[in-house]
Amino acid sequence: MIPNKRYFTFSQTHVNEVMGRVKIKGKSDDSLYVVRNDLKKLGIINFNVTGTSDINKGKYTRTVYYKINDKYLNQGWHEVKHSIEPVEIKLKERQEYTGVYGKLRDILFNVSIDYQGAIKELKSLDLDDKKKSFNLTRINNIRDGIINFSVDFKSTLRVFHSISNLKRELRKYILINGKPLLEVDVSNAQPLLFCKMIREYTNAYLPESSTDIDYYIQLCETGRLYDYLSEQFGVKKTPEFKKEFFAKVFFSTENRLYKFRKIFDSLFPTVSKIISFYKEKNYKDLSIELQRLESEVMISNVAKNLIDLEVNEFITIHDAIYCTNEFYNVVRAEVISSFHNFGLNANIK
Repeated sequence: MIPNKRYFTFSQTHVNEVMGRVKIKGKSDDSLYVVRNDLKKLGIINFNVTGTSDINKGKYTRTVYYKINDKYLNQGWHEVKHSIEPVEIKLKERQEYTGVYGKLRDILFNVSIDYQGAIKELKSLDLDDKKKSFNLTRINNIRDGIINFSVDFKSTLRVFHSISNLKRELRKYILINGKPLLEVDVSNAQPLLFCKMIREYTNAYLPESSTDIDYYIQLCETGRLYDYLSEQFGVKKTPEFKKEFFAKVFFSTENRLYKFRKIFDSLFPTVSKIISFYKEKNYKDLSIELQRLESEVMISNVAKNLIDLEVNEFITIHDAIYCTNEFYNVVRAEVISSFHNFGLNANIK
């Protein structure tokens, strides 16, 4: 059997005018998007979207190529007569995922977005044009059923998809099976995960603990680390502060000690020494190991256990999980339990 490589494009504007809009669970959307996404979920058709976003003009220019999948062509489905010439496009070969990764990918096919709400929110955000256009593309990808699922098997084992790169303020418009999501987020998750590495170091090289190590772990497990550090650094606790803290303390080269690192060193000298130990061969090693630990807890443990419990309305976004209200308590308990199995007491925001 010769695989069907014939893709067609047509005027979506015209089709939308003919088909109109439909309201599902109180949300209005173009019928075309609903029908084509359902057909893709069923495996009947495939489509590929290419386009660019222009936030200044408020437009998302796109071309969509459609084809009937081989299985259904063999069952008697056929292309209607039309005057449009088909094209052959080369799509990146799709990675097949099994186990927990396959299940996480399948769940994403049930994701949709409150499009109008997300667009309104995006316009109100204080972002430059480049970042707005980036998020506009992600919003349209989610609306179009394009999940862009991938796993960093070569390094961190992190899971990525269209939603993981979406601005946090826009995630409240994400729906699973038409239901809004709640966030289960661990306070200062990566500094907390570093506590496991600290204990491994002390078990091997430092039999007796130190006061600054004990206090660091206490701050991490009570979710107060960033509050304490922002006070000591004399800055406001903002997302930008957290990023700069990690960039200048955990993820920076050891060849230069930034101001944040010097202050951190004075507050937690033993912890700072352990940070240097894990960056001894390559300063990137620490960030990679922390992200691998995060994936081990959140994917290999939390997500896998939730799937085993037949929880099917959740999304993983690195150190956080978004789920429907129905499963919130189960997800929260599983996150706490999984961290506890790693010897860590997680504080949920």
